[in-house]
Amino acid sequence: MPVIQASSPSRTPTSPATQGHSGIRPLSENFLAILFLVGISALLTAALDVPRVRSDGFAYYVWIEALVRDHTVNLTAAARHYAPYLTYQVIIDPRTGRVASAFAFGSAILWSPFYAVALLLDPVRGLGFHARDAAFLAAQGDTFLNSLAISLGTWVYVTVALVLSFLLARRLVGVKTAVFVVLATFVGTPLYYYTAIEPTMAHGVATFVVTLVIWLVARSPILPLNHRDAVPSANQQRRAFGPAQAFSAFRGVRYWLIVGLAIGLAGTVRWQLILLAVPIGLTLLTMRRFRELGACASGSALLFVAVPCVWWYQFGSPSPTAVGTIHTWLPSACANVLVTPVSGMFVWSPVTLLGVFGIVGLTIVCPRRSGILLLVFLIFEVVISAMAGDGTAGASFGMRRLTEVYPIFVIGIAWLIQHMSTSSATLRNLTYAAIVVCTAFTTALFLTYIRALIDPVTGTVIDAILVWLPPHTAASFEAVRSIHLFGFGSY
Repeated sequence: MPVIQASSPSRTPTSPATQGHSGIRPLSENFLAILFLVGISALLTAALDVPRVRSDGFAYYVWIEALVRDHTVNLTAAARHYAPYLTYQVIIDPRTGRVASAFAFGSAILWSPFYAVALLLDPVRGLGFHARDAAFLAAQGDTFLNSLAISLGTWVYVTVALVLSFLLARRLVGVKTAVFVVLATFVGTPLYYYTAIEPTMAHGVATFVVTLVIWLVARSPILPLNHRDAVPSANQQRRAFGPAQAFSAFRGVRYWLIVGLAIGLAGTVRWQLILLAVPIGLTLLTMRRFRELGACASGSALLFVAVPCVWWYQFGSPSPTAVGTIHTWLPSACANVLVTPVSGMFVWSPVTLLGVFGIVGLTIVCPRRSGILLLVFLIFEVVISAMAGDGTAGASFGMRRLTEVYPIFVIGIAWLIQHMSTSSATLRNLTYAAIVVCTAFTTALFLTYIRALIDPVTGTVIDAILVWLPPHTAASFEAVRSIHLFGFGSY
């Protein structure tokens, strides 16, 4: 296996050590790496893309039709349109008598530019988009072009998340290693599945907004991923440089207003993601950056306030308990999220365990503030997923409710590689080997799942392993080999 060299923690991004053997400047090298990431993302997604609305996707489709076509938050007309395909996605709330949905509307807002373009192109004939309309209208109640536009939107947002995660990883490792980490984590977690196979679910968009927030925060000293990016606290600055010293690296109050707006946007995609505000706000508070804290809180509230307002309109109460998405938490529920064979994150996507090791190492070694912030948010996401009514996340590939913490896993794995690269060559090579093995394992599960070789509702990782053992090996291999474009889609 070729060894991918990671940059030393003491090297700066502009040092010759990170320029590679070609002599290309770091900026150009990063640009070429980003182009490569975009190309691989397009190739992986286009090869298996299923642009059809299914399961949770109908809830978001109801939202996008109401917002874009009907220009209202009243879901009645849209729900009537898709009534033959709806089961749990919407309800009629007995307290208000209105059509209500526990699914958030933020994804529909982010998809709306793509959907609007599709509506403009839909009447145009001769573009080749209408050949499959009859099958798609029967399966989802809308044309192929409209759901294709939403799938394209998901791919765009996920690809931006990959690029931003690459830039985060570059603060820790070299260009080639950063590309390796980003792609291994993409394929080795459910993110690939919810980009290509279930693009009308919200998980790809949620990954984008969380990555955007972490990338924005990482550009300030609040989330230094290495020593060279860290700056003294406000008290240390006053002692060193005097009380008039400006903390310019925080990029001003307006910058933190933008960070807050991004956090609020994340909360409209999945309301649980507003928990990002807690560790970020506490960090600003402990650093006594009160103006930045106020700006961040104002930006978050400005957008997120729409969520309880919609709840109030639909359910008669602004509390999440009225939506029915909060239930009594049991300790065993965390096992459903993390380790059970039917849904556990570490079992379906073992590469995430390496990411957690890296984040814990970041917390223990350096820079501790960054590790604590990321670890707290990850714990919040695990707990809130455990508190959900269905701790197994329903019939799905892996623990889909933790897909959006993808950038945290990227940072953790990049830190782990960086740390091991300063140790012995044996530890470094073992780290790369572990990442490759974990990614290959999840890829095998992915192929097993999309070919329905295991039950999509009750199938476990153990079941998936058994279908590859004799005497089923040859039949399973042939079933997976037969996959081709749209070969496993039901149209």
